[in-house]
Amino acid sequence: MGADKYIKPLAFCLLCLALAGITKAQDAHFKDHFAAWKDARLDPRGTFWIWSNRELRLYTSDSLFLSQSFNALGSIHSIDPSNPLKALAFFKEQGRLVFLDNSGSPLAESIPLMDFGMEQATAACLSYDNGFWLFLSNEMRLVRFDKQLNITLDVPNVHLLAQVNQLQPVFMAEAGRFVFLLDQIGTLLVFDIFGGFIQKSQGPEPGKCMDWHTGGIEDARQGIRLFRSKKGMNLPIKSPDALPKNAEYWMGKEGRYLSISGDSLSFYRFR
Repeated sequence: MGADKYIKPLAFCLLCLALAGITKAQDAHFKDHFAAWKDARLDPRGTFWIWSNRELRLYTSDSLFLSQSFNALGSIHSIDPSNPLKALAFFKEQGRLVFLDNSGSPLAESIPLMDFGMEQATAACLSYDNGFWLFLSNEMRLVRFDKQLNITLDVPNVHLLAQVNQLQPVFMAEAGRFVFLLDQIGTLLVFDIFGGFIQKSQGPEPGKCMDWHTGGIEDARQGIRLFRSKKGMNLPIKSPDALPKNAEYWMGKEGRYLSISGDSLSFYRFR
């Protein structure tokens, strides 16, 4: 009789622990492995675009949505899915651009940058009205094309405007009415969409999984997001408590999140 008063609470505690374990195991709605993944972006629909040198995968928070290979075009350098109906893939080694639909499939033939004398471009991103931007590090030149492939803006001597000796971009994005250009040592240059230079700021060395917002950009490393705004602020933003604390990278919005550790991808959905 005396033992019952200890057994019942103990059993209840064990049950709670078991339920907690089940809840924890179910936190990730979907898991996958992607060996040699290179980078990731999140489009406005909440779809994650993750790629290696030759393969692009599209994930929702519940499953692998689609997979595409680009063996004929060489290594994928970057993808900008800020317009998921017409994303932009940049193949730097081949000097080519490809517009992709929302399944990651090419919408048309690739665009050879050699035709415009810009095969040495080092960064590319989408622009308003189906245009795109290129940056050429060897010329320190920022160029915008419209959808008819006409040059509408050409900003030379970026190094003089920004007072930098060189720039090797790892990320470029147009967000709101601004163009952000981030280099490998953390220098962030901000332009308006008319090519006017606004400012330069310095932050930590950037990581992968960059994201863009109307007021700035973010990069996700070690469970912390570093916000870099057009005003030059560097504001750490902690990841949601429900995500693993040992994640190397995380990204997400509106209850849909991706956590990456090594080659392990974990997708979460929170209300």
